[in-house]
Amino acid sequence: MRVALDDDQRDRRDAAAAFLGAVCRTTDVRASRAAREAMSRDRWRQLATMGLTSVAVAESFGGLGADDVDLVVLLEEVGHVALPEPLGPAAVAAALLAEVAPEAAARWLPALVTGEVVVTVALPGARYVEHAAAADVIVLADATGAVRVLERGDVALEEQPALDGAHRLHRIVRRREVEPVVSSAVAAVARAADRAVLYAAAESLGVGRRSLALSVAYAKDRHQFGRAIGSFQALKHRLADDWIALEFARPLVWRAAWAVARDLQDATLHVSAAKAAASDAAMRCARSAVQVHGAMGYTFECDVQLFLTRAQALGAAHGTARAHRRRIATVLRHRDIARVP
Repeated sequence: MRVALDDDQRDRRDAAAAFLGAVCRTTDVRASRAAREAMSRDRWRQLATMGLTSVAVAESFGGLGADDVDLVVLLEEVGHVALPEPLGPAAVAAALLAEVAPEAAARWLPALVTGEVVVTVALPGARYVEHAAAADVIVLADATGAVRVLERGDVALEEQPALDGAHRLHRIVRRREVEPVVSSAVAAVARAADRAVLYAAAESLGVGRRSLALSVAYAKDRHQFGRAIGSFQALKHRLADDWIALEFARPLVWRAAWAVARDLQDATLHVSAAKAAASDAAMRCARSAVQVHGAMGYTFECDVQLFLTRAQALGAAHGTARAHRRRIATVLRHRDIARVP
């Protein structure tokens, strides 16, 4: 199997990277932590103009009609800048609505594509909803397979402490009784949960890559004993191992995206493997960045902290690496692992 991006995917990735780097600098991420709403409506509309809110939305709703592989490539760039806006949750919500509720999709997805509305998702087992206070629409799914579309006035929210202040978390404490748009879409909700895990893994890759880049840049500039600290063998080996961890995780994320896009039988296994590897790699790179920067790395004034806290938040979102390894072990315990593709 050849695992690589085609020319169009590389071009879209590079364009997205340049655009995101321009509209979301580390100063913008810091500002979002202090703002009343962490996300910026102006930036959300800019993301829509670039097509980032509509990548996986069907063309019939005005989207680009791409698949999960195309999306995870772009979400890595989202993680690379620690973007505050909920592109991943919005993509999960859009895919779920398109699959189970065409009427609701026809109402809300064209507005998502143009950036007029912010959409997020609440999935079974998730205690908190990301950016719920800023969202115009919350797609709420429960364990029975019922899916509801809640508008801003339908819910009362309670903000929760969040490690990453740029990604606000809320608990739904009360909601108006809203009829489900579908009552028993268990399989579709399970696919939405897999997508949420997958997208968090993709963002983790970008966070890890940015942390590693910060480490390398500082190791080149910081001198000790008359030479750059990056020339010391112990540091070179550590950063090389961090790079290897990311490079090993990325094909797992792409393979999981391919499996989810085609609704393969073992997609959930691939998603769990991707999340475990990507979360571990991101945390490894972020911790290394703290150590490479020395005492400065432990301060909030250092940009390293923006990516450390994002790596920690993404690592805990939708199941930790340990939880996903347990899920893989539980499945494989009851089958012949030689037959797993």
